[in-house]
Amino acid sequence: MRKFLLKLTAFAAVLVVVLALCELGFRLKPTAFKDKYEGLEKYAPEIEILALGHSHTNEGFDPKQFDRRAYNMALGFQNVYFDDFILSKFIDRMDSLKCVVIATSYYHFFNPIPELKDMRGEDLFNTIKFHLYWGVDEIRGKKISKLNPEYNLEILNNPASAWIAMAKYYLTGEAWSKERISARNEYLKYGFGGYYAECNAEFLDADGVRTAIAHTPFRDDNRVFNGSFNYGHYEHIVKICAERGIKVAIMLYPTWHTYYENVDEHQLLETRRLMDRLANENSNCMVFDYMDDARFEAHDFHDAIHLNAYGAEKMSAILNEDIVIISDTIDE
Repeated sequence: MRKFLLKLTAFAAVLVVVLALCELGFRLKPTAFKDKYEGLEKYAPEIEILALGHSHTNEGFDPKQFDRRAYNMALGFQNVYFDDFILSKFIDRMDSLKCVVIATSYYHFFNPIPELKDMRGEDLFNTIKFHLYWGVDEIRGKKISKLNPEYNLEILNNPASAWIAMAKYYLTGEAWSKERISARNEYLKYGFGGYYAECNAEFLDADGVRTAIAHTPFRDDNRVFNGSFNYGHYEHIVKICAERGIKVAIMLYPTWHTYYENVDEHQLLETRRLMDRLANENSNCMVFDYMDDARFEAHDFHDAIHLNAYGAEKMSAILNEDIVIISDTIDE
């Protein structure tokens, strides 16, 4: 019996060491969640234009196209709740900040972050990453770490594909590749990598209809649009910027015409009304609506609602000019 217990203890010790090494492997492996935060920490004092938002900004805002030092701090499924968190955390360190660019969309005002117990899929996955790497520890007044202690460990919150990618990263030598290190340093500097895939118009036509249906409509049981939760966070972002003389650009990114043509007109009208309300009630806030901008063609998109790197370059060059023209100067 004693021999068995010794073997069992030894096995358990080896298992703990292996799992600890796996946890360390996940923590050290670069990810967008980790790298964007580290880049913002490193470059915060020199950033003049900060981009926040969800996947539209993540894939459509190219900091290199701006005349001023810009940084992309957006991620897919990044609710404005997290935008508010990150800006509130960093704004007092950002002495050079002149303008915050934050995306909304046709549905984001009406898609509030759910209770942690109700989260599924990408929402839950991303929230755990924000908790681990950004320090987000409260969702709708409840502590993440207390609600579910397993959310504190990477090894308990990654699919098989992530385990395979982690093993490949170290075993193939990618972790020590000069090219990989150089690419990561570039990503850390700007928070943007670019996605160059293009789609033909036939795919975009079908994807636009399909996605518009999926995004329509976000209403409560009384069939009334309710954007109060998310609006409060957009409003807080605008107000803490106003206190520091920082301008805010609230924007809708370009979409393929079949998406725009098939959305719920009342939902889109309410989205634009809330955007205009922010601008009308706050002198430091501007609205930029490119949702049906005819300057964007099929080769600028990689699906009906996301720009590819070519489209991001075009969009960012346009936005660079429009921020200056509409606000006269962001030095005011």
